[in-house]
Amino acid sequence: ITTTKEKQGLAEEAQAKSTVLLKNNLVLPLPKETHIYLDGFSKPEAFNGLAKIVDKTEDADVILVRKRTPFDPRNQYLLEQFFHQGRLYFSQEEIDPVKAFAQKKVVVSIVNLERAAILSPLEQLSSAMLAEFGASEKVIAEILFGIRKPMGKLPFELPRNQKAVEKQLEDLPYDSKDPLYPFGHGLNYPEN
Repeated sequence: ITTTKEKQGLAEEAQAKSTVLLKNNLVLPLPKETHIYLDGFSKPEAFNGLAKIVDKTEDADVILVRKRTPFDPRNQYLLEQFFHQGRLYFSQEEIDPVKAFAQKKVVVSIVNLERAAILSPLEQLSSAMLAEFGASEKVIAEILFGIRKPMGKLPFELPRNQKAVEKQLEDLPYDSKDPLYPFGHGLNYPEN
């Protein structure tokens, strides 16, 4: 019989194994006690024992930005209330705060991908980037600090821009021109 604690451990292991390291300019894993500023996180306690959370960006070594997949709110039809759809790109309003962060400090972006999205502007501002598919903030913190390793591979390609999306054929997979990240992309942490 599997206990609740064992089930939780298996769930966290699955979350870590599905998380994809998209980009890493030798930033990750972060050293323990790194001073971090959190943007888009709801459970800062997930970083207890791993990092020092600061209230001001100027006091941070690294700024961690968590984003959800972009979408347009729609509810005209019943089904639209149950899943996100519409735009695949981040609006200027969503990117501007990250741009301001990147002008001050190293930015690590964590993006929840419920569907393929255009991450190019975010990728350009980030020194490292993770894609997750429903991972808890505890698991994300453990990955960022090397307790767990990201092992996932992209289950779809990520287009470089909206023009590439519009030129894709709807019945042909992996046909976008020069994708930002191809199907199956996924990096590993450097070996010590």
